[in-house]
Amino acid sequence: MMTSSCCLDLSGEELTSIPLSHYKSAFNYTELRLENNMISVLSNLDAFTNLQTLVLDSNKLVSQQAFSYLPSLKCLWANKNQIDDLDVFIGAVKRAFPNLVELSLIGNSCCPHPMFGGSDAEYSNYVNKIRLNLTTLQSLDCSPLSTGSKILRSSSASGRQKSKQTVAGPSGDEQIYGDKHGIPDPGDRTGTGTSMSFQNYVYRGTESEGNRFIRDSDL
Repeated sequence: MMTSSCCLDLSGEELTSIPLSHYKSAFNYTELRLENNMISVLSNLDAFTNLQTLVLDSNKLVSQQAFSYLPSLKCLWANKNQIDDLDVFIGAVKRAFPNLVELSLIGNSCCPHPMFGGSDAEYSNYVNKIRLNLTTLQSLDCSPLSTGSKILRSSSASGRQKSKQTVAGPSGDEQIYGDKHGIPDPGDRTGTGTSMSFQNYVYRGTESEGNRFIRDSDL
């Protein structure tokens, strides 16, 4: 466990829920990191009244959730979970987090991302459905919503160059995310905590030309 004046880090502790011992000081935290645990349904966040960032990557989250109402929440990362029904999950997110700005669901079966073989049409429908339901959202799956179509079109672009790039993590820090499946992982703090490269794909970030996903065969 790691704590700071604004962040409670409970990642990698095999938790199925938030320990009660943390609720007394919950109002102090603007960031809660619960990645790499065993949580399937997350509830009882009411005490985290100032929470702005919630990281839930690599848990066992299912589609049906009982999120507490948190109008303060701006960023939700739920990559690599067991979310298979987009309508049900987005409904829960919409009810609980009315001011959400950033959402990432890569690595769930409900997310037909091109890096996992989803078609342009499938991902476009996914983006449009989320955009219609979460009207305050500005970033989806590590990319600005305003440039989502560029990401799809560029997935088959040519002339790519091999290069390590960075993307902004949920706390605004620049990191290179990825595991052996190429899934963005903002919670991985191994090594330096700021430089992990993709093995199957390279995500070049929002500041690069075309926001490309690069396959090994293209390098």
